[in-house]
Amino acid sequence: SDAIKLICSPVEGRASFAEGTVNAIYRLSAGQPFYTQALCQSLVDQLNERKSRQVTHELLGEVVRGLVSNPLPQMIFLWDSLERDEKLTLALLAEALPDAQALASDADLAKLIRRRKYPLDVDRGRIAAALESLFRTELLTKDDSVESPGYAFRMDLWRLWIHHMHSAWQVMRELGIEIRPIKTLRIGPLSGSIF
Repeated sequence: SDAIKLICSPVEGRASFAEGTVNAIYRLSAGQPFYTQALCQSLVDQLNERKSRQVTHELLGEVVRGLVSNPLPQMIFLWDSLERDEKLTLALLAEALPDAQALASDADLAKLIRRRKYPLDVDRGRIAAALESLFRTELLTKDDSVESPGYAFRMDLWRLWIHHMHSAWQVMRELGIEIRPIKTLRIGPLSGSIF
């Protein structure tokens, strides 16, 4: 309820929210006051620029794309403070989750590594440890009602940002992990022989 007040009260009587936009803002920020205010301030700036009073899903999408492309310094600082396995795990999780409602387990992320042929030496145990560490620091949520717990980003803004700016390949480069090129076969034009 505090997050809803933080979203709605400052613009009460001056702006209206399309159905579902308040909940979308909450899901993007997980109600965390700083991120909620950052999203709302960007929305107000856009409303003022357009001389509009209606917060639509399209407008919210524009604001989110702006924050994903030009992240807040706090996002960069937090990312930089993460450990190697945490960064890799978050990159894999962002790739594995198609939307804010999806969950992925350590087994899902290990399968993703194999399927995408990522040159990583991270096994399921290390992924599970990183997921649990990220859950304890409240970057992730956890559903442990099943045998292999499923994880998701607490703030969907983080999922979107990491997916856009910190893909698994980008994180590997950032961490200095050797990315071995895939060997390709060249077929001669007439003989069909392989060189």
